[in-house]
Amino acid sequence: MSGYLTMRLLHKKHFLLQNSLVSWRIENEEQAMMNAFIDDLRIIHALFYFGELTGNDQYINLAQEIGEALTSLQVHNHTFVDFYDTKNNMANDTLTLSYIVPEALQYLARYEILQQKTYERMETLLKELPMKNNFFPKSYDVKENSFEFEDEIHFVDQLYIALHRERLGFQSERFTR
Repeated sequence: MSGYLTMRLLHKKHFLLQNSLVSWRIENEEQAMMNAFIDDLRIIHALFYFGELTGNDQYINLAQEIGEALTSLQVHNHTFVDFYDTKNNMANDTLTLSYIVPEALQYLARYEILQQKTYERMETLLKELPMKNNFFPKSYDVKENSFEFEDEIHFVDQLYIALHRERLGFQSERFTR
């Protein structure tokens, strides 16, 4: 077996939890029993992209496997949430808005892993964001159906939200030239 393939299988073995989500951290060779939505989405996007680019179905299949776990465990009211705690079999109730990666969601929708209604909900969340003092909210509370603003603004999060909105064709006037 080639070194590359061995390394790839080793990473899959070490990072994938039994439910096919990606452990957000490995410490002392122990998997954290939680994932991080943003990490899973970025990995899914990279796997689909590279799989299609190279024609290698193994990457696409792995992206589908992670995507199916993500959509079955981390969607509430057609909205993703930030993490799933495998140890306690529960997801949180909040979505950090800068974590919405449209390209990954588009792949999940195209491969029919993500329900159209969920895709549309995520797109609508980005489109219809309220602003407070010229800034986007930090997160969305799925249970309360409300946006949460923070007193301390994190510009990287604000820029990611604006970038993701732009990729969907929505203007963010405070962030354009």
